[in-house]
Amino acid sequence: MPAGWAAQRLLRDAVTLLYVTIPFLALAVTFLILGKLTGGGLDALDYLVYAMATGVLWAAAVILYMAWIVIRDGWQLSSVPAVTVLAVVALAVAAWAYDRHAREAECRAAEEFYQTLVVLPAAERAAAIRDAGAFVRTPTICAIDSLRVVLGRHVLDPEPSSPEQDAARRAILAELLAAGLPPDYRLLYGFAVSDADPAATRMLLQRRRLAIQTGGAEWDLFPDDIVRTLLTRAREAPGTEPDRNAARYRATLAVLVEEAGPDPTRLTGWTRETLMSLGLLPASATAR
Repeated sequence: MPAGWAAQRLLRDAVTLLYVTIPFLALAVTFLILGKLTGGGLDALDYLVYAMATGVLWAAAVILYMAWIVIRDGWQLSSVPAVTVLAVVALAVAAWAYDRHAREAECRAAEEFYQTLVVLPAAERAAAIRDAGAFVRTPTICAIDSLRVVLGRHVLDPEPSSPEQDAARRAILAELLAAGLPPDYRLLYGFAVSDADPAATRMLLQRRRLAIQTGGAEWDLFPDDIVRTLLTRAREAPGTEPDRNAARYRATLAVLVEEAGPDPTRLTGWTRETLMSLGLLPASATAR
């Protein structure tokens, strides 16, 4: 193919792409403007989703056009940009698929590891924890979620749990924390809010305090969003049925207050007043 003819085709294809892009761009901008005019909320989120969907459709149209160029011209100079774009897209999809497969394999391995800990004898469990490596010392989000599935007891779990089973799970959690499992936010939120487990919450807070004292870690002992979520579930709103797990939420809040010892003057008015109404702060704890 002569270079001049290839250049003409490249220019024509570029103009065609511009014509394809303009209506999609105009539609996406329109959705964004409409979302801005709604003033926020779910309606604004809907328009944002519409704008994102428009972007996806534009990308699909461009990819299809690139594929058509390759079919039309074959391996010619005029198809080099299209081949490049398609190759980049193919590599991106392959990388995404590989990453997803690797993450799923890691999640399965983490869940199998924690499930194995539950059934191992104490002596073998200690050795397994020592040799666990990343599953204990630097767990991924997926590993933490797997740990929560195995060792946690969600408040909505319909299956009854005996005190012996709960004690065994907490003992394993204590061993993991002693071996270096970081008491991160996701773990604390799971045991404090999802499980409303006062004993596990206490262990995590104590481990956080120890990390602060010995290593200068910047763990928060009284995370505001966790406290507010627990307060919302523990309090009895007028005209509504109390949460059937309200007592567990209050017990978990009591642990947070006891372990963190929050300064009442630094709490927001709603948090302070709700804690006082639940009897978790003295009535004299008022703002200065």
